Amino acid sequence: MDTTTMTPGKRPYGFPKAYRLKRRKLIEALVSGGRSEFAWPVKAVYLPVEQLPGVVPFQATVSVSRKKFRKAVRRNRIKRLMREAFRLEQKHLQNRVPVAVLLIYVAREEVPLDTLRQAMQKVLTGITFQTQSHGPA
Repeated sequence: MDTTTMTPGKRPYGFPKAYRLKRRKLIEALVSGGRSEFAWPVKAVYLPVEQLPGVVPFQATVSVSRKKFRKAVRRNRIKRLMREAFRLEQKHLQNRVPVAVLLIYVAREEVPLDTLRQAMQKVLTGITFQTQSHGPA
């Protein structure tokens, strides 16, 4: 199957490039004025936006502290686990108000994928509830 011609959302559990948050201005806006949800070990900072580039319901990025995890190998592994947990639980953000999400890993040690998935589900459900009740900022 040719994945270069697929549009976002064709694969229900995919996480294509169009869903990845890369715009510096949007990331800065998230950090400075975003709302947050927390479920250990994941803190999500989110910002409902009027429109995202393309036809995507959300864009997300992942962050792991260099201070807590000095070795890049460990940071990258945790980022991979967080992206996987997000990929599997992203259904909680589908067909909602467009939202930009920054996922921050706050634990001091690596946790199993199951724990990350449970936390990710709680955080994304909270974001969905908040964006439905308040709408875009």
